[in-house]
Amino acid sequence: MPTAKRSDEDEVGVRFLSPQKVLTRRDILQILRFLKSACRLRFFRLTCVVAPERAMRRLNRVFHGRDRATDVLAFDMGRCRARGPRVADIVVGVDRARRAARRLGVPVKEELVRYIVHGVLHLTGHDDVSRRKRRRMERRQEALVRSVMRRLSGKR
Repeated sequence: MPTAKRSDEDEVGVRFLSPQKVLTRRDILQILRFLKSACRLRFFRLTCVVAPERAMRRLNRVFHGRDRATDVLAFDMGRCRARGPRVADIVVGVDRARRAARRLGVPVKEELVRYIVHGVLHLTGHDDVSRRKRRRMERRQEALVRSVMRRLSGKR
């Protein structure tokens, strides 16, 4: 039996390595679809992984040589097939989001959204290594966070 071809906008996924009650699978899929459109990420298969502190530390050590936890990691694996979509994962640290939200006085949901947006922006080529590039990235990031939060609250 032939399977229906999935459209590019359905090429999103979610994995939870840590139980959390901040964002639902449905919320994250909605966020990823919106960001793929807003950031013009066509022909991308994008997955968001929500991970605990120890997993973030392990991934940061293995892939970046830094033996400490981090808030977000973005991995662009390129294309699996010549005509296939680019495959990318964003890994966000839910424990770090909780601590940062408390410190900054913002809802945990908003901070986790910020991490997802930050990872997507890295996939689009934004960089935060220099002060100028970081400010540019932060402006775009915060505009997208506001848009996502409006969508999640139903205000679009």
